[in-house]
Amino acid sequence: MKEITQTQNFRLKDLTIKEIMKKYPDKIVDVYAEGSNAVLVLDTCRIKFINTKIKEHKPCQEIH
Repeated sequence: MKEITQTQNFRLKDLTIKEIMKKYPDKIVDVYAEGSNAVLVLDTCRIKFINTKIKEHKPCQEIH
């Protein structure tokens, strides 16, 4: 097993656990909650999905 010597952080705009699990089902090791965040553990890395609050959108006003 390769020893981890450095932590690297990357930010992606749009990626879901479902997409990763569908594309790499043999790489999945674990999925667990860390507070309000989800963590997906693959055989080579760990992906943390940060739970961010989505702002409420006000309905559009009709122009008369």
